[in-house]
Amino acid sequence: MKRHTVWLAAALLLFAIAAWLMSLGETGLATDAKQKDRQFPHHDFESWQREEKRLTLPVPMASAATEGAPVPARNRDPILSAMAPNAEVNLVFEATAIRDSPVGELLLRCMNGLHGYAGQDTLESKRLDLVHNLDRLAMSDGVLIASGNFGKVHWDEILGDKPDMTQDGTTFYKLPLRASAEQEFAIHRSGVVMWGPRSALDAAIARLDGRAPYAPPPIAPQETYGEIYGVVRSARLSELLPSELREKFADASSKVELHADTSDDVLIVADVEGPQASRVEDLGRALAGALAVGRVKARVDNDKELEQMMELSRVSLHGSSFRIESAFPLALIARGLGSCAAADAGSIGARRDSARER
Repeated sequence: MKRHTVWLAAALLLFAIAAWLMSLGETGLATDAKQKDRQFPHHDFESWQREEKRLTLPVPMASAATEGAPVPARNRDPILSAMAPNAEVNLVFEATAIRDSPVGELLLRCMNGLHGYAGQDTLESKRLDLVHNLDRLAMSDGVLIASGNFGKVHWDEILGDKPDMTQDGTTFYKLPLRASAEQEFAIHRSGVVMWGPRSALDAAIARLDGRAPYAPPPIAPQETYGEIYGVVRSARLSELLPSELREKFADASSKVELHADTSDDVLIVADVEGPQASRVEDLGRALAGALAVGRVKARVDNDKELEQMMELSRVSLHGSSFRIESAFPLALIARGLGSCAAADAGSIGARRDSARER
């Protein structure tokens, strides 16, 4: 079952590459004209339609534990409902959309190799095709949460045992992967499957079933746009930044809302918020300065791909928040992924450009 984490690791790698590159780039009015040609992630009618179709979880019945507490006004999205409101990381990955994108093709090459990953045939014989069955994958409070076409999967055969228990419509399997942190696998009656420590699973299932006091999901429905989206606490995200920016970022900001569009080149929007406007503004200016220095360095080094990314990146200040927008050419991402992707980036890009012309 380790392959359930592959899409997550791959998508987090994109953000790690983005964080590294954004520490080297450019910002300012000079990029405005080029930014106009880019469709950065934003909420639109298509995003609204997608989310409306996912409101399949009924409004929970009132219980003794939740009597008198607020309740949602309408059906809920099971993935968003399972997520912990105060988790350090709440991210959702639209696996199907990423799979079908140019960068998804690169990621699949790196994950699987040219001849498929080990054990692929065995899993498919048990009706589990992780590439095509998986619709969404989320990370929250140390739990992986997945939705997709899992109705015919032979879980007993895959997990190597009968269920440990079934409780209130949720089936649990024990997964003793590490002696220090026993993991369990849960299949909720909504079709959502989860993997993580039992205490965190129980909390997620209580939110799904309405047995926990209702709190708005950490990702609002109107913020579910792009192929990757969510909220990350700044202290955690700062770990991806260079040392000279890490402490300043963690001190000045509280959270970062992330959105990525992978339908062509990868376009990332990061909205950074903090409690004190002056400190957030200082942080934004520091990041903008680092971007400017990086642009000059890329030009001096004659690094055309990196320089192109720099010219399509900017920081926009908005009082107690600022926005980073960056466009990452496919060839640059392939470089970050290494030799497994570099050889294929050109052919994938050529097919993409040919499709545009048709």
